[in-house]
Amino acid sequence: MSVKYILSQAGVKMGLNPNDVNQRQVLLRFLNEAAPELYEQADPEGSLLEEIYQVNGDQQIALPPHIGPL
Repeated sequence: MSVKYILSQAGVKMGLNPNDVNQRQVLLRFLNEAAPELYEQADPEGSLLEEIYQVNGDQQIALPPHIGPL
């Protein structure tokens, strides 16, 4: 879900316009408070976690944590 979609849906329910700068700030504050909970609900058994590895000196790759050490 994009932030734009979430703000528009929440704006309808709360009577706020996400295109109005002041009202958008209010909606973003509520969204940021809820973000950790939304993230956990969308993360079945740590599927959104990643391990980042340096390769070839200046490059990085990201793999799921269940891959284990390289």
